[in-house]
Amino acid sequence: MAEPRTAAFLEHAEADVLVSADPGLVRLLTGHAADVETGPSPFALPPVVVAGGAGTVLVCSDDEAPETGDVEAYPGFTTGPLDPAGHAAAALRRAVDRLGPQRIVVDDSSLPAVLAAALPAGTRPAPDALALLGATKTP
Repeated sequence: MAEPRTAAFLEHAEADVLVSADPGLVRLLTGHAADVETGPSPFALPPVVVAGGAGTVLVCSDDEAPETGDVEAYPGFTTGPLDPAGHAAAALRRAVDRLGPQRIVVDDSSLPAVLAAALPAGTRPAPDALALLGATKTP
């Protein structure tokens, strides 16, 4: 079951799944925060949250992946071929597939274009009400 604020937003958006790379929403929905000491990795794209009624999945490089939680990780710093965009896009597709066929809205102000292109046809921009998701506090 989705977190109540997320469920309310998805109902308002007439959607089943939200995809966002906004650091505040990633933190809110997954508990994941980027390392402030080292900054973003040049070998990875920003962490992404895929949230819906069927669950919440964090998509990030295996360098940043937490040991617990629902994560779809992809190779970050590696001795193999470097392809952060390709690896991240494949991980995002796997995360979306895990939640099943859904009506998807995307936070297109935060998601890199290369990842937005990896989303299924019919994905649409999230409504402006998305800005209220992180602003609505709970006890």
